[in-house]
Amino acid sequence: MNEKLIMQELVIPTPQAKKLCPELVIVPTNFPKYTEVSRQVQKVFADYDPEFSAASLDEAYLDITNFLDARRDAGMEMTASEAVEEMRRRIFESTQLTASAGIAPNGSLKMLFQIFLYLSLTNKNVLLK
Repeated sequence: MNEKLIMQELVIPTPQAKKLCPELVIVPTNFPKYTEVSRQVQKVFADYDPEFSAASLDEAYLDITNFLDARRDAGMEMTASEAVEEMRRRIFESTQLTASAGIAPNGSLKMLFQIFLYLSLTNKNVLLK
């Protein structure tokens, strides 16, 4: 089975967030720290797909087919959902940040996942069949 993985962290635009929460306190950005943490997350991604495609600092597309095949061949089979849950756990352990993920049988569903993840809660796995 060809499993494609889409990882994405979504953010509400500031004006919308202020409207929803007038007492919101905006914290200044720390781009160097953001970049450092992004690299930590990307190191985890590379363990599952060394040729992953980074769409931005907080979004990437992975093909975990080879990872799953190698696990199966080594007698340690796992599903795509299990691999993604493991990946999300590792991201949290290394950064203390949550991650959302979408799993699809091919890369043609990227846009659908982006829409679905935007509408869903963060820190979730989403599996489309």
